[in-house]
Amino acid sequence: MSTDEDLKTTVYPYQPLQPPQHGKHIRLLFLDSHSPTCSLLRGDGQYVISPRLQNVQLDLDNASPQAYRALSYECGPAPDTNTELPTINIDGHTVHICQNLYDALKAVIHADFNMSGNTTMPLWVDALCINQIDDNEKGHQVGLMRDIFASAKMVLVWLGCLGTGGGGDTDDQRTGHGV
Repeated sequence: MSTDEDLKTTVYPYQPLQPPQHGKHIRLLFLDSHSPTCSLLRGDGQYVISPRLQNVQLDLDNASPQAYRALSYECGPAPDTNTELPTINIDGHTVHICQNLYDALKAVIHADFNMSGNTTMPLWVDALCINQIDDNEKGHQVGLMRDIFASAKMVLVWLGCLGTGGGGDTDDQRTGHGV
């Protein structure tokens, strides 16, 4: 599970989820290959990842109109105070994330869009799909994690980039699909 450190300096304005009596609701991160900023390389060598976040109902019958993938990863040790965290732009808001999650998102984008031909990929990622500063929501969503992973079309496991101890850029990446 991620920590508040993942979203260190930026507070994303989460839309509230429906109360539990209205069903099980989660947020999904939507990566769109047609978005001009989904994975462009900036001048500094960093990718710009600009997904959107949307509230959806979790359908436990696997007949969900919204097939999604769930990402399991290790955020790794908290960076020292001199380390600049990578950022993504969710719905136009800059959000700081841990390096390992940034590397995982890049790998998922590359593998999905370049290999499968998909144009939009819904993805569940705990650090981004759960409002980490709302303890009530966090507690409720942690209680749903078994259902979230069980209802996913596919679970992606990110172990980190090879040769970097879990963070940083390298072309050799390791990931498990469908675990």
